[in-house]
Order: sequence, then structure tokens, then C-alpha cells
Amino acid sequence: MGLVFLLTAALLGPRPCAGQGTGSLAVRAGPGLERVARALARDSSVLAPMPGIGAPLAVLTDTATLWVVRDFGRVPGAPGAEPDWVAGLALPDRHVLAVRASGAGAGRLSSLRSTARHELAHLALDAVTDGRAPRWLQEGYAQLAAGDWDWGQAWRLRLAILRQGTDALSDLDAHLRGSEDEARLAYLLSYTAVHRLADLGGPAALQALFIRLRSGDSMDGALRSVYGVTESQFVRRWEAGVRDRYGWLFLLSRASLFWIAIALLLLLVGWRRRRYDRRRMERLRREEAAHDEAERRDRIEAEWLSSGPETR
Repeated sequence: MGLVFLLTAALLGPRPCAGQGTGSLAVRAGPGLERVARALARDSSVLAPMPGIGAPLAVLTDTATLWVVRDFGRVPGAPGAEPDWVAGLALPDRHVLAVRASGAGAGRLSSLRSTARHELAHLALDAVTDGRAPRWLQEGYAQLAAGDWDWGQAWRLRLAILRQGTDALSDLDAHLRGSEDEARLAYLLSYTAVHRLADLGGPAALQALFIRLRSGDSMDGALRSVYGVTESQFVRRWEAGVRDRYGWLFLLSRASLFWIAIALLLLLVGWRRRRYDRRRMERLRREEAAHDEAERRDRIEAEWLSSGPETR
């Protein structure tokens, strides 16, 4: 493995968190992955400002290393074998992030770009909170920063909730380390929690939350200070929002709307069909009446022609 590219925070221009860091990003690639690694290093979307943080390299205090590999076993300090569904990993204490360029679809640059940004968000958030963010906040924020969420994710969450129900916010940290199904659901729920925080106060509130956590506040204290709610109040509102948007009632309401739309469509089709049949019957009646009148005239003319001269 060799150094492919080195990007420093200075290349990114003004830093929103000036004075916090002078980080840089070194990129290393596995055999045959040098071009992919170079493309990632030069991709501006990977290093674009993140909500509540700004330029991610600007908050790092040391050089971070992005590994582009086919096997996480090549990454120094990486844990044991990761499940196949894990596309990336971040080791903030070692200033390391890695993306796996193998498996179905994982070789696409767009997928690797999103994964690299996701893992870089982990390092940036760890830096601005001094490692004090709970796991659900880490995972939810990484998804928010990477723009991982789309309509497909929303429907995966709805189906997962139908199968498994929802987790309490306090349970997410444990479930993120659980089985694949548990972890996938916990990841999706983590995003909804962070997205709600972003909706409540925008990037400025997120930045204030991170600062409060870095200063040593608990999550409850940070939420009180920044959002004016206790942690339990936030959890209740978040859970209600998840149920309303992704739970049974949402699906039933959408199903009702679907069947109502189908019924209206069938009524419209039936009405148009009846109108068409009515017009067709009227046309047939007119044609039949004209035909009968023509036959009547032909019969009168035939009778007249067949009558003798004496009767004319």
C-alpha cells in the first residue's frame, strides 16, 4: 500500500471552526484501487461542509488516513472480521477511516463516496464532541452528513417497524452492536432522531449541542441548554414522530388513500364506459331507425312498381 494523495484543511479555504484543527487526509489504496482512491480524495462532495461542523478536515487535529481496501483486515488497528454488509468503518482514536471496495455494488464510486463521507463524519463528530456523543448520535449524524437517507430508506424503516417494532432511544446504542437486523433498524432510527434535532434548530443548534457535549454536559443537560427540552421530552416527541410517520397508522392511511384512489379510478372508468355505451346505443338506434325507414321506402316503392297500369 502506498500514499496516493494528501489533502490538507488549508486547501478548503476559510474554516467555520477556525483554530480547532489543522487536519489533513491521507489516502491509501489496496492493490488495483489506486485510481478509485485518488478519485475519492479529489471528490469535493466527500470533504464538503457538514451540518453543525463545517469543513470536516478543519476540525481534525491530526492527519486522518482513508483506506480504500477490499478487506478490512489490511487496515491497521481494525477489529476482527466485519460482517459482509458493513461497507465502512471509522477508528477515531487512530484517526483512521476505511471503505470496502468489494461486494455487490460496493465498487461504484457513488457508493464509496457516500461511505467515505459517512466515516469521515464519525471522525469529525468525535473531534468536535471530544468523543462524548452517544452512539445513536454518532450513527444518525453520519447518515445525515452523508445524505444517506432516501425514500427507499424510509420504506425499509416502515417495513422493519412492522416486523420488529421500534426501539427506545436508550436501547439504540446496544442494538447498533447487535445482529444485522437489529443494527439496520437501529441505524435507521438513529437517523430519524438526529434529523429531528436538525429540524428543531438547524445547523446552529447542532453546533451548540456538540459544544455543550464537548464541555462535559450530559445529553439531558445539552438538550435543555440548546433546545429547551429534557431528554425524556425529546424522546417522547421523537417516538411519537416515528410512529406517526413510519408506523402502522401511516401505512394504513396511505393504504386507505391508495384504495380510495383505485375506487375513484374505477368509478371514472365505469362512468366513461357507461357514457361510451350510451352514445353507442344512441348511434345504433339512429342507424336502426334509418335502416327501418329505408326498408319502408323500398317496400313502398316496390309495391308501387309492381302494381298494374290500371291502378296507377
